[in-house]
Amino acid sequence: MNNFRYRFAQFMSGRNGTDELYILMIVIYSVMLVVNLFVRSRFFSIIIWLWLILAFCRFFSKNVAGRQKENAVLLNIISRFRSGKFRKDPNVIKIKKKSKAKKKAEKYKTMYDQRKTHVFKNCPNCKATIRLPKVKGEHTVCCPKCNTDFKVKIR
Repeated sequence: MNNFRYRFAQFMSGRNGTDELYILMIVIYSVMLVVNLFVRSRFFSIIIWLWLILAFCRFFSKNVAGRQKENAVLLNIISRFRSGKFRKDPNVIKIKKKSKAKKKAEKYKTMYDQRKTHVFKNCPNCKATIRLPKVKGEHTVCCPKCNTDFKVKIR
């Protein structure tokens, strides 16, 4: 028995062996076997045998780096699924949308900061806020949103 263990250990040195993806493949194989007990399909049986052969090819593969990359992809998917971020890509920087109150506060802050050099007027047609240079007198202004001309008096 010791001779067999020694030879098997020598055979497996430099090979992939078991990892999480291999275990998952064997679990899926077992589930497919149970389903096949009820379905009894030759096509499904062939798929099951191919699945088992693929699992064993991964197990005995000497391309350890390639198998580790495949396993890392699975572990990444599992960790994202467990953390609730399955549909989100971890490499993408998340940009939070500003609430309406924050947008409005920023708008009024910029209006306050620019109060000495500019005047802010609303278009009578579309109610858009238009920033005008603070030049005294009566001016005709064209709204950039709706192209309505209206007169503005700046004091």
